[in-house]
Amino acid sequence: MRMTDGQDLTPQGHEGATPPNDAASMDKLRRLIVGPEQDRLDEIEERMDGGEHQAREVGKVLPQAMRLSLKTDDQIADAMSPMIDRAIHTSVQKNPQPITDAIFPIIGPAIRKAIREAFSNMIESLNSALEHSFSPRSIGWRIEAWRTGKSFAEVVLTHTIVYRVEQVFLIHKETGLLLQHVVADAVAAQDADMVSGMLTAIQDFVRDSFGAGEGESVGTMQVGELTVWVEAGPRAVLAGVMRGNPPAALRQQMIETLEAIHREQGQSLADFSGDAAPFEYSRPKLEALLKEAKQEKEKTGAPVLAVAAIVLLMLVIIVWIALGWYAHHAWNGYIQALRDEPGLVVTEAKREDGRYFVAGLRDPLARDPRSLLGTYGFSEGDVVEDWQPYHALHPALVQKRLLMLLAPPPGVTLTFDKGVATLSGEADSAFVDEARVLARSVPGVIKVDDHDLKVNDAASVTMRRVERMLTPPQTVKLELVGHTIRASGEAPGQWIDRATLLAPLLPGIEAFDTRQLTASDRQQAVFREAYRVLAPPDSVVLDYKDGVITARGKATTQWIEQARMLARSIAGVEVYHDDDVVAADADELLLARARRVLEPPAGVTLAAQSGVVTATGSAPEKWIADAKLLIRAVDGAAAYHDEYLKPSDHAQRLLARANKLLNPPPTVKLALDGDTINASGSATHEWIASARLLARSIDGASGYTDGGVTDTDFADRLVSRATLALRPPPTVKLSVDGQTLKAEGSASRPWIAEARRLAPLIEGVKAYDETGLSDVTTAKFNAARQRIETRTVYFTQNRDLIIEDQERVIGALTNDMRDLLDAAAAMNQKVRIEVTGHTDITDQGESAQKLSQSRADMVVRLLSLAGIEPSVFTTVAAGNSVRLGPQDTEEQKARHRRTTFRVMIVNDGKTQGNP
Repeated sequence: MRMTDGQDLTPQGHEGATPPNDAASMDKLRRLIVGPEQDRLDEIEERMDGGEHQAREVGKVLPQAMRLSLKTDDQIADAMSPMIDRAIHTSVQKNPQPITDAIFPIIGPAIRKAIREAFSNMIESLNSALEHSFSPRSIGWRIEAWRTGKSFAEVVLTHTIVYRVEQVFLIHKETGLLLQHVVADAVAAQDADMVSGMLTAIQDFVRDSFGAGEGESVGTMQVGELTVWVEAGPRAVLAGVMRGNPPAALRQQMIETLEAIHREQGQSLADFSGDAAPFEYSRPKLEALLKEAKQEKEKTGAPVLAVAAIVLLMLVIIVWIALGWYAHHAWNGYIQALRDEPGLVVTEAKREDGRYFVAGLRDPLARDPRSLLGTYGFSEGDVVEDWQPYHALHPALVQKRLLMLLAPPPGVTLTFDKGVATLSGEADSAFVDEARVLARSVPGVIKVDDHDLKVNDAASVTMRRVERMLTPPQTVKLELVGHTIRASGEAPGQWIDRATLLAPLLPGIEAFDTRQLTASDRQQAVFREAYRVLAPPDSVVLDYKDGVITARGKATTQWIEQARMLARSIAGVEVYHDDDVVAADADELLLARARRVLEPPAGVTLAAQSGVVTATGSAPEKWIADAKLLIRAVDGAAAYHDEYLKPSDHAQRLLARANKLLNPPPTVKLALDGDTINASGSATHEWIASARLLARSIDGASGYTDGGVTDTDFADRLVSRATLALRPPPTVKLSVDGQTLKAEGSASRPWIAEARRLAPLIEGVKAYDETGLSDVTTAKFNAARQRIETRTVYFTQNRDLIIEDQERVIGALTNDMRDLLDAAAAMNQKVRIEVTGHTDITDQGESAQKLSQSRADMVVRLLSLAGIEPSVFTTVAAGNSVRLGPQDTEEQKARHRRTTFRVMIVNDGKTQGNP
């Protein structure tokens, strides 16, 4: 064993000597070599795992870190701003007195100063308006404005101002780009960049047209009543836009300002590349040029100011009283409007702490009280509302409830007055029988009057005639809408063509609507064409669905590439997938490519199977190392194995020296990668640290890696760190598999998302496995789904009325569906509930279909009245096609008079039932 400085540490001074095999001596040697470093590592581990120690260390450097961060950027301020805002908000909510005491010395003077300034500005403005409105010369100005067509303000400005500098432009001379632009108060400015460009263009035009020198430019321009003075410097141009007759001293001030800008920002002008931010420094100098001079005002007496002050004070008082009266009147009007609205009962209305509060009872069918807020000048944030649900007996609401429950067909009129529900018009017998029973179940209905309701089953007769003539398949549903037959579902194309011709020939039928009808044999035609064009071998299976052809199996590389090209030409095929097609000749092609790239020596045998190249035999160390690099260039090689390659004698001696010095435990295996020693297996933390130090002195070894050695103490420490960082709930268990942190159990969706974000940041965690976690939200969804799909609603014989004890089932379904919809919303999933109606064998054919559909519709109607959104339902008429067993007795038949439920998840408009 030799150190890097050449000192001989091997006993007897030569390499081959054997050290004494004494365990005590070895332990002593190990403590001498790695003892101090082990103590240091233990100290570091204690510092990393100790939360209190870390807090003290952070507290020492946090103030200095914040000061340094504020000098460089505003990240600390941006991060702490929400925290400070929330702290102040919470403090004010708990005890506002300390904040009030703190700001009292400044808020009072600030308010008084603001009021004083506002009154001063208003009095001065009113005084000026009175002077210009009622003085003798103002009357002459108004006549001049009327005569010339100018505005009165423009005439006043012309006569009262001697001159005024309205705008100043600082322009880069070489590029013509605007550097700075200032505008006087109450002056409408144009696009500054456009004006800058036009001034530069005018200067260039004058020089080009009249042969002026490069340094010469236009000094003065007159535009109507405006005068433009231009002063040019070596690198910048200063332009001032003035109204009136400015003095010559002003031009000298412009020249001095331009010289000062060149003197102070000459380098910025020379380096200008389009960023005008550095010239914000010159803005005060430009604003100093915005000067004006006015003519002396006519002297007016003090009484005018006094009158103006009195009038202003009276206006303020009147406005204050008017605003208070208007707010009180608007609130009373809003409360009265709520009391006048059917279905709303106001029990409390008051104003507290500057906010309005109203509470009472509200019928679910009543108008939304918030819709009245805007009418009276309120917003939703101004009024706090607390409405409790109840069923009102107002005639309008009772009638609306009757319309929702009965759903009268066209031709039937329903009115409600003094407890009597009156039905008139024409309807079929099924609706008449149903209406007589259901109407009495609505609160407030005392009697049902249907003397003027005539029974007309002409529509049913027509539908029977249509179905007898067209003989639709079970997958087609026919409906009579006026004089039009509407077909929906799926049918063969031949039946659709035949029905389209025959339907208009039937008495009373004018049209046949097939917009909701799809051809069932279209997919088969497309599939047959795909099979003909692609001509797959016997080892390849094709599937077709919704425009997608999927191939799986085994084929030659030539067929795979040819099929990808031909699939594009098949009409009706939008997508072609062959990810599951394995090339039958892939291994032969891969082996040939590997031999061509690696060029194995005589003692090496290469093999290829399923994308894996394997090398066996013996070879020089250089070839072994080169092969591991070159295999990456072999197309199709997913992995490379050379475990069975024997290393040379040099490698064996190096490996023997490493085993002798490092003395690995039985659970650790040493191997060579070139001259690098690789350790794999499992060992204690102490042996791992010792081996890392001793490996440096192995003669002939170029490196040492122990990434494959598992620290047997690592798992416990990693679980402790993960528990401290993630803070799992009691229902979650953390464990370690290698360097993978695993979480098992159940938790809320927010904790799962937060753990997924924090776990990779924990020291020692290379991967995070949450496959054993279950989302309690998903569990709630699945439980509600299972309860819904196991419930059944039973009906009376030959009717669509539920039996007496089924109200509790409807109530339980309502609660289950609310749980399902709440969980689906939390999971960002859309669901649809399929309600299927069934009959017993008493009803056959058309009668069974109609009765089962009516039963499904009745359940949907009852659930909708209980508060479930109708749009989540879809109905299916199964007739007596689904049988639960024999129907010989009345009890067995009663089990078949039912509705069942199925929950489907909607993805991109498509529904998916149970897997």
